[in-house]
Parts: sequence; C-alpha cells; structure tokens
Amino acid sequence: MKKYWIALMAIMLVVTVLAIPSYAVGEQGAAAGFKDVKSGYWAKAQIEQAVAKGYVSGFPDGTFKPEEKVSRAQFMRMLADALKLPHVEQGSPWYQPYVAALVESGIHKTSDFYAQYDSSLSRLEMVKLAVRASVAGIDTKPNAGDDNWLVFIGTQSGILAGTGAGKLDLKGTSTRAQAVAIIERILGVSEGKKLPVDKYAMSSAELAWHRTNVFTVMPEFFRTQYPYEVKQGVDPIYKWDVSNMTLEPKDGKYKGRINRVVAIDMADPKDPNRYLLGDINKLQWYGNGLIENGVAEGFPLKLQTNSYVLYFDGRLEFNKDTKLYSNSMPSFGVTGAIPTINQKKGFREGHLNQPARVFIKGISDFPAGVIPKKTEVKYDSLVLQIFTPSYMGVEGQTNVIVDVAGPGNIYFIP
Repeated sequence: MKKYWIALMAIMLVVTVLAIPSYAVGEQGAAAGFKDVKSGYWAKAQIEQAVAKGYVSGFPDGTFKPEEKVSRAQFMRMLADALKLPHVEQGSPWYQPYVAALVESGIHKTSDFYAQYDSSLSRLEMVKLAVRASVAGIDTKPNAGDDNWLVFIGTQSGILAGTGAGKLDLKGTSTRAQAVAIIERILGVSEGKKLPVDKYAMSSAELAWHRTNVFTVMPEFFRTQYPYEVKQGVDPIYKWDVSNMTLEPKDGKYKGRINRVVAIDMADPKDPNRYLLGDINKLQWYGNGLIENGVAEGFPLKLQTNSYVLYFDGRLEFNKDTKLYSNSMPSFGVTGAIPTINQKKGFREGHLNQPARVFIKGISDFPAGVIPKKTEVKYDSLVLQIFTPSYMGVEGQTNVIVDVAGPGNIYFIP
C-alpha cells in the first residue's frame, strides 16, 4: 500500500509539472552563476540584478539561455512583475493578468500585437512598451502615434541601445538578455538615474524619425534656442520641417527633393555615416578661391578633423524646362555666420572659420558642406535652407527647413 501511494504521488508530480505553462517551466532554477552567462558577457550584470529582484530566473539545468528569443507574453510578464503592477494571479490564457495590468497602466495597447501574444517580441515592440513605461504622459504628446519618434525617445533617454555602430535592428526579435537589460534600464529611469546614451543609435533613430541627425550630432549648433523660446519650452528639434525638404515651384516645371541631411563628425573615425564621403582624399572645401574652366581652387577636407560635414542626400524628381532650371537636385545652404574682414581674409587663405562648400573639382559636384566646430564668426541665427537650381535671372524658390539660434546662444539640454 505504501509503495502504491509513493508511485501515485510520483505520477501526480509528473502530471503537475507537465501542466505548468511552458513560460513558467523556463523560469525556474538557479538565481545566479548561470553556466551559459560567462564572465564578460555584455548583460551579465543586468541578468544578475534581474534574478535578484525576482522577476526572472533561470532554467532547471543551471542555464539562463540569454540568446533565446522571448515572446511578447513572456516579456509582458517580466515587465509587469518588475514594475510590481497589481494584477490577479490567475487568468486564461496564463498571460492575461499581465496584459490587463499593462493595459490598465497605459504601457500596452491591445492594438500593438493584435492578440498574438505567443509570437516572438520584436525590438520595436519592446522599445514601444519600454518608452511608455518610462516616460510619464507619453501618449499625450503630439508624436505619440509615430513609432520612429518613440524609438528616438527611447535612444535619447538611454533605454534603447544599438546592436552595432548605429544599427537598431528594430525588425529583429528580442532575446532574454535584451529583455532583461531594457527592463533594468526602465527601472533605472524610474529611480531617477541618468542612463548612458548610445549616440550612434540616437543618430540613426533621429534619421529614421525626421530624416536628419543634426540635432544628435551637432547639438551645440542646431539644438539651440532663441531667448523667447526658452520661456516657451521650445525644443528646436521639433522645428525641423520635413515638408520643406521637397521643393516644387508654383510654375510646376521643377521638383526636387532632399531625402536626408546627414551630419558627420570628422573627429570621429567610427562615425557610421562616414562612408557617405567616399574617398576623403579627393574632397576639398571652397574658400572663395579662383575657378578656372570649371575647376575650383580649394583646400583638403581631410585636414579639417575639428569640424562637421553636412551631407545632403537628394534627387531631381523632374525638370520640364531646362532653360529655367538645371538638371540637378535642389541647391542648399547654411546661413547665419557673420565674419569680420580679417576672418574673411583668413578664410580665403585656407583657415576654415565659417561654413564652406565641399567639392571634388567643381564647387557643385559633391552634395555637402563643412562647418568648423570652433566658431570664430558670430552667429545671429543658423538657417538651413534649400532652393531651386535656377539659372541667373530666373526667380527661384527657397524653402527653410530649420531656423535655430546657432552656436554661442542658449543650448537646449533634453
């Protein structure tokens, strides 16, 4: 009889274990010292912190499986438990209490996943949940419905880091290690910690959001406020006008577009957008020198390491009158620098002290300009604009993409 009860209890135990949802089986085990989380693993500290806090654990075989994909439901359970959101302990399906808790708190929208909670969680989906969990009142912001903006906010706050030099991999699936790392960052923000920011990831996110990265790479030039804007709380990054990146005069005979305005830090050899410059040994900057037979006199760009290059990625849509407009993308300019007579002279002699055109042979054969970081000239403002490539005597059109206070003025600190 005794043997019968022992055998029966063993069978019941097996049935009980098998009846536990798969997510729970995967989160039993050791609290630390996982054999597959070696010393030096990028998320080792975050995994140990998460296990200590109790919202995640390892597997019975002593592993954590940091590179295993995490499902939407599993991440939502971790997040709800980490934030200690109130919820009932039972529900059907098993993840329903956690989903309900996140919906109630405004972190999750039922339209996010269309109820497919057992599917793998993408990095984009993860960061959307993370930003809503970290930034109070995020859904009241005008850009709240823009996924690219949410990703930018995630990178700016330090919640989201890249998977490589400027790579966000938003369509990629999330791993257990990534899930834990991002939850730890969420908890850090809630505790008032200042998180380190991946500047390359932030630059890529800004480019995806509104087709430029000047506010990330060149904040001392572009994320600056006029005095009257300070009291109004104006962040210059929201003044960027994407609609003005398309140029179409009223006569309907020309249309050109600037796809992106990409800032490149010449002092950073690892800048992920440096490839846009091609062979830098061929590039020069124009100091108002002589032009003979279409060939301009210039100075080597590669020597200007203490500067930024603005690369204008654009194209011609159509040109119906080649007598009025040249067959080229829109022209561009950065204005606002006011040099003295001596500064103008030094500029012509090869001293880069104000914005200049970048070229190869003729001054319009490369779509870029260069701005020195050390500003000797006075800036009353900094205006980035594009205009029709009109021939002399033809009235063209100018579009202002952004107008900010410029260097030396009030710097906006997000």
